[in-house]
Amino acid sequence: PFIPKTPKYVLQRAGEAHKELSRGSFDFSLAVTGTGDSLSSIFGSNNFDISLKGYSDYSDLKNPRASFSVWVSKEFGFDIKKPDSNNLYFKVNKVPLFLFAFLGVSDVDQLTSTLTENWVKIDTSTLDTDARQYLGTGLSDAPTRSSANQAIEEVVSKLIREDILPALVMTSEKLDDASVYKIQFKPTPELLDKIVDTLKEESEKLNPGASTIPVLGISILDEKASDYVKDLVVNVFVDQKNFYVRRGDISASLI
Repeated sequence: PFIPKTPKYVLQRAGEAHKELSRGSFDFSLAVTGTGDSLSSIFGSNNFDISLKGYSDYSDLKNPRASFSVWVSKEFGFDIKKPDSNNLYFKVNKVPLFLFAFLGVSDVDQLTSTLTENWVKIDTSTLDTDARQYLGTGLSDAPTRSSANQAIEEVVSKLIREDILPALVMTSEKLDDASVYKIQFKPTPELLDKIVDTLKEESEKLNPGASTIPVLGISILDEKASDYVKDLVVNVFVDQKNFYVRRGDISASLI
């Protein structure tokens, strides 16, 4: 109780707390509004929304279970259930009409009812092959992650220590009647450019001509990050009692 509650300390405790969790529910949502043509050229609209809700249970590592629903806008949604280690169930809830036109489907009603009223079962059990047996018994001999990935991870760790942590602002608030620490990261355009440019430079040293940053999977663009990402704000809400992350949100404007 006498340790100063800094953003670094709270985030470390949150990481430790979540390592001990084996089951829980989640509710993830993403809403993006673009002010230019970046989204409309891909999705036909400047608004893009994703909702992901469900639960996961890893209390038995040999038999993980999960169930979740995914919605991409109001036009496309599906459910996935994994009640045991060998079977996966998939069901479509809604399919956008333009997809049928694109595929040249004429009997839309029949296909829609077939897709939305039936669960598809997928057997995920493995084959008893030599390769599978090696994977199960020879993991200690398997290759470790690449030196490029290790180098990027070291750069990311340095950026977190030297640039991101000092920029974090923490306050105490109430969220759903629980006392939480609100940790906010609101980088200036200069800081955002420095973070992205550092990752790009390191990636180009390790792999000249690469199109993405290893580990993170971020595309390498010629423009400054601040030219196409504006008003980036990242909020993390950590419970003051048990240090579980209760909510996280990201907002930004894409140019």
